[in-house]
Amino acid sequence: MSARFRHNMLRTRLIIILIVIGALWLPAFIVSIAVFEPYVFVPQDATVIESTVKKSWRGKDRWKPYVKYEYVRDGRTMSSDVLCRERFDFRGQVEAEAFTKAYPVGSSARVFVAPWSPGRAVLLRSGGPYLTTFLIGVICVGGVIGIRTYRRLRRSGWRKLPQSPEF
Repeated sequence: MSARFRHNMLRTRLIIILIVIGALWLPAFIVSIAVFEPYVFVPQDATVIESTVKKSWRGKDRWKPYVKYEYVRDGRTMSSDVLCRERFDFRGQVEAEAFTKAYPVGSSARVFVAPWSPGRAVLLRSGGPYLTTFLIGVICVGGVIGIRTYRRLRRSGWRKLPQSPEF
C-alpha cells in the first residue's frame, strides 16, 4: 500500500467516525432543545413605552426597529429594548416601520424573560440557536467530503487487494 492510499483511508475512517458521532449526538441535542427551550425564556406581559425606527449600522439602507418595553418581574419594574437573540433589521425603512406599527406606544405585548436573570428579556423568540445551525452545517459538509472521498477511493480501486507474490 502506498502512503497516499493509507492517508486517504485514514481520512475516510476519521470522517466516517465524525459523522457517526454527529449522527448519534445530534438527535439528543435536538431533543434537549425541544424539551428545555420553553424553560429558557418565560413569557411575561409587558407594556410598550417607545416604538421607533432607527438607521442600522450594518449597511446602507438597513433599518432597525426599536421597541422599548417595561415589565414587572418579582415585584420590580424592568425595561428592555432587545427584540430577539439574533441581529434583527430590515432592508427598507417601510418594512421596519410596518414592524413597529404592530407595537404602538402604550400597547401590551408578550415578552420572554430569562428566569436566571430577570433583567434579560426579548420581545420575539428566536428561530434557533446558532450552535445548532453551525453543527448541522459541519455534519453536512463532513458528510459531503466523506462521500466524495469514498467515491474517489472506490474509483481508484481501493477495494482490490494487492497481489502477493507466489513462493
